[in-house]
Parts: sequence; structure tokens; C-alpha cells
Amino acid sequence: MRLMLQFNEQDVRHKRAYDILKKSPRHCADLVTSAVLHYVECPDAHMELDAVSLRSMIRSVITEMLADGTLQISAQMAAPTNNWQKEAESEDSSLGSLMDAFR
Repeated sequence: MRLMLQFNEQDVRHKRAYDILKKSPRHCADLVTSAVLHYVECPDAHMELDAVSLRSMIRSVITEMLADGTLQISAQMAAPTNNWQKEAESEDSSLGSLMDAFR
């Protein structure tokens, strides 16, 4: 069986897929078959590399670990997080004033 694929050169995902397939021409059919079957048969496959879903999964794991005691946060660990948040907020405000110069 034969099937011709045409990739969109303007789409970064298509370019990556094309490059991957080009590197292993002898196994192209196996790779495409596995990818298609995984995408179709896994209901959440389209969200596997989505940053929002990854963040949600990480938060769930951390919450679960905090609840069962396998992860503990000390006061020393929490302090840098607060400082980092303050720095990020100040960077955001300074970036905003910097961007005002272009308006």
C-alpha cells in the first residue's frame, strides 16, 4: 500500500515531523503507523505536550505528594519562591514601563 504525504513548510510541527521521517527512511511506515494509532487510540494524546496540561499534572502530583507526606516543604524552601515571585512582579512592571517608551 502507498500513501503520499505533503508537509506544510510553514508549519514548524510539519517541518519537525518531516525531518524525523527523513532521518529514518527505512522505518517511516512503522513510525507513522505508531504515531497515528497512538493519536487515535489515546483520548488525551493531543494534550500530551501541552504546557497547560503538563502544569496541571505536575501540580496534581505535588499536591498528592504533599498530602501523603512523601514531599515536604520547609520554610527555607518557601522563602526563595516568595522572593522569586516579587522579582518576577518587579520585572513585569519594569518591562511594562520599558514597553511604554514604544507607544
